[in-house]
Amino acid sequence: MSVLIINIPVKESVENIRLFNLLGFELVNKEYNVFSNGDTLLRFSDTATFEKGFFVYNDDIDATVSDMESKKVIFNCKSYDGDQLLEADLFDPNKVFVGYKNTNNLAIDKIEQNSDMGSFAGLGIETTDIAKTMDFWKKIGFNHIPENDRRDIYSEMVLDNNKLLIYKKGVVKHLFHSPALVFKSSNLDSIVENLKSKGIVFRYESEYDMTIQDAVIELDSGFHIFLKKM
Repeated sequence: MSVLIINIPVKESVENIRLFNLLGFELVNKEYNVFSNGDTLLRFSDTATFEKGFFVYNDDIDATVSDMESKKVIFNCKSYDGDQLLEADLFDPNKVFVGYKNTNNLAIDKIEQNSDMGSFAGLGIETTDIAKTMDFWKKIGFNHIPENDRRDIYSEMVLDNNKLLIYKKGVVKHLFHSPALVFKSSNLDSIVENLKSKGIVFRYESEYDMTIQDAVIELDSGFHIFLKKM
């Protein structure tokens, strides 16, 4: 089983850690700077070479990379220590980053699930070509969830309970910096009100029939957290 950690580039780590603490995330691995709300794992990076996307940790990176290359997956970069492969990186058609690393006894503290942001729905990706995007993620192990499709404008994929939400470009009508964290709730109004009471500033909100339908938090790097009404 792979451990997927969403990598989020930020300009200033301390301030963004404070923000995510307010959003219900706690430090669960100090060595790798990993945070969790009990539902998803993420880390912050203020290093320019770290991109928006996933780090995938597993027990045998050599076997994983070899298997993927047999499926015609091309890696953009590999890092070695002598003959030992340390990391292998690639990008999806939309420049979403995927970096493979050995687990190296990666320990993640268990915490209770925090619902201050609703339920984590997945990493949202905007694309001009859903089929090409899906083909890439299938090659690296994600499975299509066909019952959640909406014709050719939206698809979902999953790997070990980690979801991708693939949107056709233009379907999301508000500002959407791709990729983005996506959370969903049937009680979005009270969630937004609660977060505002903590000092959270929203970049965007949309309403319909006097209820909030969408809300976006924008980090200092431009990364988006997208809250959506179920």
